[in-house]
Amino acid sequence: MDRSANATAICDLDAEISLVNADIRDLCDKRRSLWTLRNSKLPFLDLPPEICTFIFSLACHHGRLPEILKWKKALITTPFVISSVCHAWRVMARSTPKLWSSVSICLRLTDEELAMQGELLDQWLCLARSAPLSITMTFDWDGTDELERDLSWTALTAVTSVAASRSHQWESLDVFLPSTWAKTFESKMGCVPNLKSLNLQLTPETDTLPFSRTFCDAPKLRTVTIGYENVDVGLPCHQLEELTFWGHFYGDLPSKALTFLSRCTNLKNFRIHDRANKAITSHMSVHLSKLVSLEIISLRPQQLLGYLAAPSLVSITIPLEGPDEIEAFSAFLTRSDVKLKHLSIFGYVPNKEELLWKIFDGLPNLSYLEIDEPSFQSDGGSERRWLPSRRFFNYFSTPNTASGGLPLPHLTSVKYRGPLKLHASTTPGNADSGDSVDVDPVENMWWKTGVPFNSNPKNDNVDVVTLEKMLLARWNTNLSAGASRLQVFSMSITNSPESVAEMERSPVVKELRREGMHLVFNSVKQRGRMRIYDNRR
Repeated sequence: MDRSANATAICDLDAEISLVNADIRDLCDKRRSLWTLRNSKLPFLDLPPEICTFIFSLACHHGRLPEILKWKKALITTPFVISSVCHAWRVMARSTPKLWSSVSICLRLTDEELAMQGELLDQWLCLARSAPLSITMTFDWDGTDELERDLSWTALTAVTSVAASRSHQWESLDVFLPSTWAKTFESKMGCVPNLKSLNLQLTPETDTLPFSRTFCDAPKLRTVTIGYENVDVGLPCHQLEELTFWGHFYGDLPSKALTFLSRCTNLKNFRIHDRANKAITSHMSVHLSKLVSLEIISLRPQQLLGYLAAPSLVSITIPLEGPDEIEAFSAFLTRSDVKLKHLSIFGYVPNKEELLWKIFDGLPNLSYLEIDEPSFQSDGGSERRWLPSRRFFNYFSTPNTASGGLPLPHLTSVKYRGPLKLHASTTPGNADSGDSVDVDPVENMWWKTGVPFNSNPKNDNVDVVTLEKMLLARWNTNLSAGASRLQVFSMSITNSPESVAEMERSPVVKELRREGMHLVFNSVKQRGRMRIYDNRR
């Protein structure tokens, strides 16, 4: 074979190799195409992108970087995790700024961790683009004993400056930091034209607090949560609509807090959580003409009520332990001249039910009543769980001697959460004898006629019949006289699943549900209670 023939054969082989390589490339392309379609039959991939991203946003309601805050509800996932699942999810996640618009940064104490946080935060906020941002910034509480040890302020600034550089996009800001760290954060901030909600919980370390003027020019700021120690922070008080105070009153803080409150002339919702037991001494009175909702979780609610007037108030949440609190509450209502519609009694009730009835009798416009895990102080000073008695429920079904109608004539919703002890049903004729007899509630529908029920104090335990009587009386009230039907009755019982089963078996309950009353009976666990009376007075 001559030289030219060899060259021709080599060219032919090269051409054949090229064809084979082309076939291999085609097969590889087909393989990749088929691999991308391996999950094509999954229902999720048939959903429109808008629905997919909405599902993603539910899973990433609050971003965490890089860990979960202990006092927050745990996350399902983060946008970074979603992006790592597949190409389609990565494209959707990275092209949806809303997924990246909420982030929490738990600042650590080492340079390496802070550097990593800074890089991740920068990437995170870049993917948020121009979306309104919700920023939460806290620190590693487990390392509070070493706050100043080996802390690199340069590394710390590298993280805080990334968040601060986007201050013009902030819609919500929560800061849980030592005041010295917060000053570093503040130094890099610009204007906050879109800020609507602010939560400041600064650990005071110096006499001078940060943010003295930072938020004064926040035109959209309406909601603020702030500690008593931070009331010197500059805020546009005149435009606030929702305010929460928390912490301990001490020193001259009560007067400062009242002064702060008096400047909030447009306030609509006010919550105060005070764990101190020191009496407030002030000559100031605060008039909040637009306040509609008030929540007081305090050792001495009467202290604040004594300085406050709120003529537009509609709803209040408050512990009412004894005569002092009730007297202050009644005086507050009289001074404010309010027509209260919503009353939530939190934590504590009087040890005598007559005091509760006195409150109810003074609230003829009340439409919503809630009692949440109540306790009371016994005559011996010990704390006990409160159990509603038969007399308590009979109050709601017994006509008022003065008006002839039922008390609280406009009551439409009652919610109770706490213990309940149901006893065997008794007929009216056997109440004095002490004999327990099962009663067919359907045969006792004569309660609709208004025949009074015998509530012998010697047999003052709640039974199914008592509750049925109350429900029937409130459902069959005289609507022509301007009264309202009870529409919602809910009992979340913390101690007795058997009581729930008893009520669910009631024919009266089933009939009232068919007629339209919303009745809820469920068994729940007792919540970990906020101990507002840790330091008894």
